This record gives sequence, structure tokens and C-alpha cells, in this order.
Amino acid sequence: MKIFLATMEKICVFSIPIYFGLHDTILSLFNVDKNNIFLCYIDIFLLIILFIALIYEACIQYRIFKYKKLLKLVKAYRSFLSGYFDDELKEVSINLTYTENERLTLYLYSSSQNAFYSIGRYSKSPKYNQIGRYIIDDTKEYVFAVVNEEKHYEKAEPIKDKWFNKRNMLSNDMYGVYIEDKGIKIGIIIAQSMKQKKFKNKEERQKLKNEAIRLQEKILQMKINPNALPSETDLMEKGL
Repeated sequence: MKIFLATMEKICVFSIPIYFGLHDTILSLFNVDKNNIFLCYIDIFLLIILFIALIYEACIQYRIFKYKKLLKLVKAYRSFLSGYFDDELKEVSINLTYTENERLTLYLYSSSQNAFYSIGRYSKSPKYNQIGRYIIDDTKEYVFAVVNEEKHYEKAEPIKDKWFNKRNMLSNDMYGVYIEDKGIKIGIIIAQSMKQKKFKNKEERQKLKNEAIRLQEKILQMKINPNALPSETDLMEKGL
């Protein structure tokens, strides 16, 4: 639906001004009376459509502007934290005896933005260490299922194909454990594997939960508030 609306908006913004620019030429070509009341209604209708399309375009551009600004802050924030948490995830990977087939990613969850920010990632395989998306705000994605649906936390429910879209690592299985602060979910650690049904094993899931508790303690000690990203001024003062 969003793609359809965006396409129609582009068509309207492009074509309607052309129509009015060639208005007299078109009327002469088809021998239409300028004072035709029906034509006036059409022109008024097209002007209303153009006005709505321009407002829609302005809203889209504003959302893009806000997203780019947020992305800039998140990237800088991650660069400030990632070195520490990349090392922590490396330790988790070693403790869980993960191989090149696995990857760990740590996200903070901002309830104010209703989005997840990646602040750490580790895999023994260098190609799986790249960060493709710094922000995940699509509520249909797996990270949201982990914090919102208990069945995904307790039983490692089958992974839906749509959850693999836009991923560098086309894993065959994954499992997430949320991180809490006084009962409020503030983050999540996601383990992905190329092995099928790796996290169907309850013991495997429990090991990851135990490591998540250790990470949770470190995050709480650092007093990280995922709802309070630093401002651009704060980051500039820190040289970021």
C-alpha cells in the first residue's frame, strides 16, 4: 500500500503541473470551451489532488530527514560503545563454543522511538560482522517478536521467511533473549546460526540466557538509557 501511494504521489506531482502548463494548448487541441463548467470542476479537483500530493511528499521528506538525523546519532553512539560490546560478545561466543556458523548481535530497545539500535556484533566469520542496518523499526521483524511474544522467548518458534529479508547473514535459525531493567525490556541479544534447528535444544537456549544475564548486569552497571541518545552537540564535544 505504501509503495502504491508513493508511486501515485510521484505521478501526481509530476503530471498535474504539466497538465496546467499545457492547459490552453490541450483545450485548443480538443476544441474545448474554457468556460465549460465541467472543465472547471476537473481543474479544481486536480488542484486539490496536487495539494494533497505535495503535503504527502513534504511528510515523506520530513520523515526521511528525521531518520537520517537519527541514523547519524545512532552510528556515532554505536562507535562510542561498540568496541566494548564487540569484545563482550566475543567472550559470549567463546563461552558458548560458537563457530564461524554463528553470529551474535546486541541491540538496545528504545521505547520512545519503538526501535532497536545495534550496539555490538561478533562472529568468528569476518563477513558476518558487518552491520547492514543500524536501526530496526519494522514491528514485523523478529526482534519485536522476542520482546512482545513470550512463545518466541520460551520455545524458539520457527523462523518466518520474512524475518530474513535485508540480512547479510541468511541464517537458518536464530534465537533472541531480552535484557531487562526493573522489569522493563531495554535490549535484546540475537544469536543466529547457519545450522538448522540449533536453538530447538533447550540447553542451548538456556546457555544463551545465562550469558544474557551477565551482559544485562554490565549494561545496568553502565547506566545506559536507550531512550536518551546523546545530542549532536554532546557527540561533537566527544569528537564523534
